[in-house]
Amino acid sequence: MARRRRKNGPSLASIFTQYFLDHPDWLNAGKNEIVIKQFTIDHPSLEVDKRVKQAMYNVKSRMNKGEVGLKRRKQSKMAARQLVAAAGRSDRPLAPLAMLEEQIDDCMILAKQIGRERMDHVLHALHSARNAVVVMLES
Repeated sequence: MARRRRKNGPSLASIFTQYFLDHPDWLNAGKNEIVIKQFTIDHPSLEVDKRVKQAMYNVKSRMNKGEVGLKRRKQSKMAARQLVAAAGRSDRPLAPLAMLEEQIDDCMILAKQIGRERMDHVLHALHSARNAVVVMLES
């Protein structure tokens, strides 16, 4: 659904943002009658309908989150940047081989935990595979 903008004057969100900035105690108030009353005084030509109330609720929620919401958004952006950076590093031809070597090492550790005698043939195969990967890394 497309946004409806008011042709004259500020948006509903900016109106309610200003109310909550001017009266921070309204953010913690359980009921919103004060805010609605102020809105009807300031804007008698506008009807207080579902759209107006939803704008007020959205602004109140956003402002109550405050720094916490900002911190979460920054963390999610940072995590996305780290994923992109990690993907960029894997473009080098040696990076996948190094990752493979580490994974083979992990498999060898797990096989040793299961039991050397039981997993002897698996350990030999993993050791040969790791040696082959190391040779590829060196060349």
